[in-house]
Amino acid sequence: MIGGPCWGAVLEYGDFSLSLPASFEVEDGPPVLVGQWSGGRHAASGGGWAIRSLEAGPYLDVRRRVAGRVDVNAALSADRFAMLAMREVRETEGLRTLFVGPADGIDSQVGRWIFTAPGPQAQRWVWWHVYWRTPTSFVEFAAWAPLEQFPRLEEDLQRVESAGRSTVKPTETLLFESGEKGCGPPARVDRSAAIRQSRRFDDAREILRQGHEGARANPSPTVSPAAGLRLAEHRAMGVLYRHTETCVHEVARARRVCTVLEGEVKGATSRGLQDALVSCLDADAKLTEDLGQSLEAVWSSP
Repeated sequence: MIGGPCWGAVLEYGDFSLSLPASFEVEDGPPVLVGQWSGGRHAASGGGWAIRSLEAGPYLDVRRRVAGRVDVNAALSADRFAMLAMREVRETEGLRTLFVGPADGIDSQVGRWIFTAPGPQAQRWVWWHVYWRTPTSFVEFAAWAPLEQFPRLEEDLQRVESAGRSTVKPTETLLFESGEKGCGPPARVDRSAAIRQSRRFDDAREILRQGHEGARANPSPTVSPAAGLRLAEHRAMGVLYRHTETCVHEVARARRVCTVLEGEVKGATSRGLQDALVSCLDADAKLTEDLGQSLEAVWSSP
């Protein structure tokens, strides 16, 4: 299709395959990730990329402790694994997470973690990690670039997120589990839809607009208004997702729903839970305060 994305190498490893956008070039070089099986450079941003597979078994070896009360496969879906990866290094000096959760706008069963960290020559760099779940592994794709080049990296990475393929469709994401039995079938909610239906999403858009106008009037020496806006957008969604998950737990307990999965909202129980989730976000006055503080931090020191 004229004007469509240009694809390059197709990577295959075990039960996973990935079609790379052409701007991700495959090159030999020293590994960046332990267990890396391919990597190279991202020509458009002057950055690079690497990919590895992590055996799922050790991460899932908690069945004895939960004694069948929790679906471990659903509890460690790809976006949950992204959160686990973040927690393992969250004390790293200078690392600032912008977003961790599902690949918003792409696929709720793909994980995304975006953060900034110190890079060469006293620059700050941005890192974007993507996670997929296969029957036997968690696949991690990491890409990085100078902070100012983030807009050039972003579009290609969203294409990467949508291009990963497992041999088996991943399990649904577990959002809440009471551990009780005899509660009936699971309910399903859509976090992304709840966020966009809430008044707090409009609050976030207004805070982003004001921040961008301020950045254009008084440019930062560390990040351009264009790059700062892209970073702030991801930070806003990160804050919204964290508050949404808190609301999932609150409304599930209030409505005595034992199991909540991410998925298509069908049936009276799920529709009622989805409506309650939106109402919970609307009533969360602290969310707007958190958005303002978090986005100001991105504009002032990404």
